[in-house]
Amino acid sequence: MKEAIRGKRRAVGQFFHTGRELLVEVRSSLHTKRGKWGLLIWAAAFLWVAWLGRDAWDAWDAWGGYEAGYPILWLWMGIGMMMSLQGHKLAYLLPISRKDFAMEKVWKMIWMALAIAVSASFCFWYEGMEGKELCMAAVWKAGPASLGFAAYQVAAAPEMRRDGKGKTGTQVYHLSQWMVVLNVGVAMLNIMIMPRAWGLGSFVLPVLNYVASIAAICSFYRAIAYTDEYYDEW
Repeated sequence: MKEAIRGKRRAVGQFFHTGRELLVEVRSSLHTKRGKWGLLIWAAAFLWVAWLGRDAWDAWDAWGGYEAGYPILWLWMGIGMMMSLQGHKLAYLLPISRKDFAMEKVWKMIWMALAIAVSASFCFWYEGMEGKELCMAAVWKAGPASLGFAAYQVAAAPEMRRDGKGKTGTQVYHLSQWMVVLNVGVAMLNIMIMPRAWGLGSFVLPVLNYVASIAAICSFYRAIAYTDEYYDEW
């Protein structure tokens, strides 16, 4: 019992430690061209939302949410670019086990998902959603889509080599390309298609999004924890 409690405390501590580490990496990324472009894209997305206006949601038709999805996709791209500096770490120099390193990657994906979900929920609110409608959009749209987009943390880790021969995160960890495409593809569809009235059919995409995202995170964890290739073997 005590060991289980100690293990949970350790996991929570590692989660918040990873968050602080990611914040430092974001600040560092702002000194790079990649990070500056990410910040610019992120800011442009909010300007886009402001241009749509506070009452944009009420003015849309049944599929009006499709238009609202564009600035959220920009938010995802901007946040992803600012939060991907950790791809330059040398895994073989880290004083932790492979499984701990894999769990750190998962924590970073979750932190990235939280950043995207909060930003997307703010967009929904600013566009005119309120009350139950806002909660439904946050839980069934922003939530699962942010988990899908957070795969960027692993799949598109920047190359260390500048000669174009370096490997991306997908290649280093031997991730399934189909899993990456399915995960991000379902997330994009889910955030782009917004129902005017929530019915039974409205939950098909969100549930599929949650299933695909959770399956992808588990797959990424196993791929990273049990990979037999190190960065110094590039």
